Amino acid sequence: MLSALANSLNDPTTWPWDTILWIAVPLGAGLAKPILRWIAERRAEGWPSTVGRIDAVDADKASRWSMHAQGSKANVAEIHYSYRIDGNWYTGQYRRDFRGAKDADEFIRDLRGMTVKVHYQASKPSVSKLLNASVDALHLGRPPLSSRQITSGPTEDATVIGPKGIFWILLAIAALAVLFHR
Repeated sequence: MLSALANSLNDPTTWPWDTILWIAVPLGAGLAKPILRWIAERRAEGWPSTVGRIDAVDADKASRWSMHAQGSKANVAEIHYSYRIDGNWYTGQYRRDFRGAKDADEFIRDLRGMTVKVHYQASKPSVSKLLNASVDALHLGRPPLSSRQITSGPTEDATVIGPKGIFWILLAIAALAVLFHR
């Protein structure tokens, strides 16, 4: 019995369509955004670069449909920057999601006015990207928060289960469906 079950699991072409759907949908939904961001980052690494300036920063809650990986409402830190190519000025925006508002505020603290490495598309200089490594390097020279600025306590966005948790639950249900199908 177990050997027949193991053999049927080895060949996904014999799986029922609903089992494949239970596996594919959560897997695709959970991995699409990180994979697309990773591809965009790798592509931009090959673009020429210039020095830009951070003009404005903002931290706010994302739209009601935007969720953080852990399931809470995402807090978005935005960096608005400008750069000059061949005498023309261009602007761009960098966004990063955070679990809590305090984390997003800390991320953008003291960044306004700093210079940053901007990668731009040579054939269309209005298309640009700040690489994560370039943005993270900005934080290295920042002074730490004073003891008065540091607050303690639980994060305001504590959640029990989120999209990643739901993904694993659905994957377990799909595995059980495959095991007990028949």
